[in-house]
Parts: sequence; structure tokens; C-alpha cells
Amino acid sequence: TESFPFTAKNKKEVKRKIFSALDICHENRANIVCLPELCLYEEWISEIEEKYPDMIVIGGSFYKENKNICPLIIKSNTDVPYQPKITPSAFEYKIMEMEERMIPGDKIYRYETQFGKFIILICRDFDDLAHYFRGNDIDMIFCPAFNPATANERFQDEAHSHVERTPSYILIANTGLHGGTSIFGQINKNYFSALVDGKCKSAEDSTYKLCEVKEKQEEVIIADFNLKHKNVPKPTPSNPDEEIRSVENIKKIPI
Repeated sequence: TESFPFTAKNKKEVKRKIFSALDICHENRANIVCLPELCLYEEWISEIEEKYPDMIVIGGSFYKENKNICPLIIKSNTDVPYQPKITPSAFEYKIMEMEERMIPGDKIYRYETQFGKFIILICRDFDDLAHYFRGNDIDMIFCPAFNPATANERFQDEAHSHVERTPSYILIANTGLHGGTSIFGQINKNYFSALVDGKCKSAEDSTYKLCEVKEKQEEVIIADFNLKHKNVPKPTPSNPDEEIRSVENIKKIPI
């Protein structure tokens, strides 16, 4: 919608796509799923918990009490804090009266799970804050976003720079309307040609962007991430079969 707090225009269709994507992830035995910013309604959380108890779902975000919050939907015996957005996007700031603006959060939570240690940086928080986490003991950064196509390159440049300096993984989930959903991690660049053949990567792209969903495409990226070996082995084994790959089995599946 164009008015604050922002919500999805076609609630029924958005829900169908969200649960279709979750079904695909479940069928492919995904452990963690990240949804785009502002794609969720709070009332869907209990249904997700019931239907996908074995998956961790980073639920994009929704507004509650003027805060843009991302729920971490996970089976747990303790309360798991939701991650609030800290830095308002331009559309959350410039068109609203002061009392109607997004209330910023003040803390980034670090989540430790059986499937890795990670943080969630919602949209512009990634652009503004990701560099503070270089060198930290974090396996993954998840970025639920609602970016225009013009912002995708900037976010992806930051993601490449981050994983190049700090062996880790970055996963950006953006709206299919503008593309830019992508995964980043260090792998031996000799394998880039296979990613090109699999239509995950452009031939001219030399960055650690391993797979991307293009503009106006609605697809899920599936991949296996090695949490013990997040960088390129040096020296590289002479026998390719002996090389431990940080990321494997990368593919895109239409929703």
C-alpha cells in the first residue's frame, strides 16, 4: 500500500506465494528460509509454525505499533526476540508526519541455532550496519529487503565486499518485482562457469555473488552452505574430488 503502515496490496495472492515458496523449501529439505521485507502478516505466523516445525523461517517483516519487525519463526522452548528495523528506508521516512514514521529499533540480535549463528539486517540496515560485523563470529547475515532495482547493485557490492573480507554467507531476499534476491559466499572461481551454465550467475560477473533472481522473476534459491569451511581452501587440492566446497547444490526453482 502507499499509506503507513505499509501492507501487501493483494493479501490472498501474497499468502499463496509465500506458502508456495515455503512448500518448495520444505520439499527440498531446507533448514533456514528467508522471506522478503513487508511480505508477512502477523496472523500467518502460527500457521507457519504448525506447518513447517522443522524449518527456521526468517519471516520478512511486518509493521506492529509503528515498528518494522522481522519475526524469527523457530521451534523453541524460550521466547525468541523479533528483530526490529533500525534505519528507515526513504519511503518510510520522507512521506510521513513525524508521529506516523517508523519507530526505529536499537539493537541487532545475534541468533545461535543448530543451523548456524546469524544476524538479520532488514533492508537499509544491511547497507548501513553490515560493516560493523566484519570479522565477527557469525556464519550468515540475512537481509530481508524491499529494494528498487536501482539499489540492488549497491547492496550486492556490499555483500561481495563483506564475504571477501570475512568468510561467511550473505543471503538477500528481495521482492520479485525488482529482483535482487541473491546469495554470496567464497567458492573457488573455477566453479563459476558451472553457475553460469545453471543460469545462476552472469558470465561477466567475477564477484562472489553465486546466484541471483532477476527482475520480475519469482523464484526460490536453494543451496547447501558449509558452516565449518566458509572460504576457499589454500592450497587447492590437485584432485577436485578432494576439495571441500563452501557452497554446493545451488539452484533456482520457480514459485
